[in-house]
Amino acid sequence: MMHLCNVSHILANVKNSSISHFFRSFLIWLHVLFIVSSCQPKTTEIATFLQVKTAQEKSALNALNQSYASIDVSINLPQYFKKLNDAVPTHFQSANWSCEGVSFELNADRKPINFLGKGSELTFSSLLEYDLRINYCPKCSYLLNEKGTCLTPRIKGSCGIDEAKRKAEIGFTTKVDLLADYRLSSSTRLNQVDLIDPCALTIASIDITDRLRKELTTELTVVSEEIDEKIEAVNIVNDVQEAWSALALPISIPSYGYMHLNVNSLGIGTHSFHQNKLNFPVELKATPEFFTATTEKKLRSLPPLSPISERKGYDLTIQLHLGYDSLSSFITEALSKEIISIKNKKIRLDSIRTNPTSTSKMRIDVFFSGDLKGTLKLIGTPCLEDSTQQLFFPDLIHHVYFKKKLFTLLAKIYAKTISNELTAALTIPAAPLLADLKKEIEQALNSSVTDGIHLSGGVSSINVVHIDATNDYLKAFLRLSGQLKLSN
Repeated sequence: MMHLCNVSHILANVKNSSISHFFRSFLIWLHVLFIVSSCQPKTTEIATFLQVKTAQEKSALNALNQSYASIDVSINLPQYFKKLNDAVPTHFQSANWSCEGVSFELNADRKPINFLGKGSELTFSSLLEYDLRINYCPKCSYLLNEKGTCLTPRIKGSCGIDEAKRKAEIGFTTKVDLLADYRLSSSTRLNQVDLIDPCALTIASIDITDRLRKELTTELTVVSEEIDEKIEAVNIVNDVQEAWSALALPISIPSYGYMHLNVNSLGIGTHSFHQNKLNFPVELKATPEFFTATTEKKLRSLPPLSPISERKGYDLTIQLHLGYDSLSSFITEALSKEIISIKNKKIRLDSIRTNPTSTSKMRIDVFFSGDLKGTLKLIGTPCLEDSTQQLFFPDLIHHVYFKKKLFTLLAKIYAKTISNELTAALTIPAAPLLADLKKEIEQALNSSVTDGIHLSGGVSSINVVHIDATNDYLKAFLRLSGQLKLSN
């Protein structure tokens, strides 16, 4: 898979800086959009939005359970051809000595194997050089010697002895399958024995050519069985188990959190050969999750290989568990020290703190200082508008508290202005950010995993499909789809 031994290299590549930037950008965008109240619909009933929110959650959970990645794997085979060429015997010998009848000794040496893949089978051919010794005794006596004594002078003949060796073309076809328990199954058959310059010997009306072809076929059939034994003796279970264990490890994204792939099943599709390449699809089914805090890894036993679908590319829904403390730190770092001018007064954004409430609402406190000091408090139920990819609070309540007491009228004027200005300052359009995320992911997908192993792919779509405030996390679902290919 992939080939299977290469999965762990892919996982290591996921930890690169592009992925870190991706989550950083996403988390900042997510935080910022919580502050947006100007885009909320004013005339639609709150209950309608909450019904939509429930439907969004069901859709997101369904997409999460159906996440998959189908990776087209293409492997250059010459290095494996060399190993197989070295494993197949280069010298063959067959002998049958008897007193009476035809006796012979056959010696043959093969040249390097020529490989060619086509369809589901691998064919390989080679040139054989051989020599033959033969003798014939019509009648033997066993009276004085238990091994027998020929009653007439033996008739002897040879070819390829003290002259150029004779030649033959031989060919095999092999079909290899991967079983559900990760064992290899091989079926090799001899399909060609062509004598290029056969021995033109006929002794006692016995055609040596046919006898030679029969002996060669018998010996080479044994060779085909040896090929199957060597292929089936290859143990890939340990490599698969190592790759599977690597899939279970949390992927650390420095300063941001941990990705759990949560792969549930593994499948390999029908392979095909094209000249010197082996092509096959690998399908992973998973329920990926991202946590801003460390969590215990989820160990799963290596499952048997499962059938794969005809789906192409990947369609992943990542469930994001964003801790409120981490969210507060991310957004504060990104937007702190922002200066806003309000009626000739300078106001600086100091920090932002996010907290859950006893319901599915979320509280956001924006602390500001400068000429005016205080806190903007917002409480509401975060909802997602699918068509615009904007977050809004249909039931948003917001209020400004000043540290220094102001006259009531002046406080109301400043409070309204500060609410509007802070909201406007923190607003970032969703479309450009999603476009940046798409670009960064594609950069990560088109890279060298390790020497000689290349990952390539693209993102066809990326969007947020649901968001929800829980007691422990701000929960969100990011869905992305595209194409993946692995090659060497």
